[in-house]
Amino acid sequence: MRFAAASLALAALLMCGCCTVASSHDFRGTKVDGNENPVAVLAIENSGWYLFGCIPIITGNPDNPGHVKIFSDTVTLENNIKMLANKAREENATNVANLTSRVRDDLAIGLFIFGRKQVFTSAVITK
Repeated sequence: MRFAAASLALAALLMCGCCTVASSHDFRGTKVDGNENPVAVLAIENSGWYLFGCIPIITGNPDNPGHVKIFSDTVTLENNIKMLANKAREENATNVANLTSRVRDDLAIGLFIFGRKQVFTSAVITK
């Protein structure tokens, strides 16, 4: 019974480290700051689980969004900005507008043994 519970807990933990890059292109002729033409709105999130809030267990993979890394500290603002820059290059955008980021650390799971860290970044990329 303990093995089954531990297996389920490990499976749930493995599903929770994530890195995503989402975009929307539907502007219908709307202009952005400085009368620039928007290319896309980007929303980037990277999250992971940490032991005692500082030892990475499983985190999102910024080099391959949608996949995870084990024991690698990838949940950083720097990685989110790199993903934003890569996506902007893919879309042939030349400027970034309305850039916002949030970093969140939660250490309230299992008597502060496990913690979840999230970095969220959004921006409008323009030409």
